[in-house]
Amino acid sequence: VAVSDEVKAAWNDIKLGKKVRFYLLKLSDDLKEIVVEQKEADKSKTFDDFAAILKTQFINNCRYAFFDLNFKNSEGIEKDKLVFFCWAPDSAKIKEKMLYASSKDALKKELSGVQLEYQATGPDELDIAELLAKCDR
Repeated sequence: VAVSDEVKAAWNDIKLGKKVRFYLLKLSDDLKEIVVEQKEADKSKTFDDFAAILKTQFINNCRYAFFDLNFKNSEGIEKDKLVFFCWAPDSAKIKEKMLYASSKDALKKELSGVQLEYQATGPDELDIAELLAKCDR
């Protein structure tokens, strides 16, 4: 599976531009490349807004995402982390989960500067407290 130039540009945009909250990515309809599906430029959007999209629109479908997470660490210092998300809900078809799992490495090889990788298989795992705990390590 190839990674589209659009995805590479999206990664650089969120990493360097800091003007986008998140990008949602998917496998193209012909399953040959990873493409951008949705962009959220509104920086006031939160992780809960992002999680709500996954829980409602993609509860039965796998997706990747880049998320620019702003948070305060355990010492109260404002931080940013670029999170690479793998969303593979238990309700997705087995073949789709296998395709996303096998193409994840190809995508990660194209991304320099991933600060945290987070995988979720269901709505209960889209928990900001768990994500923040991983960020604070």
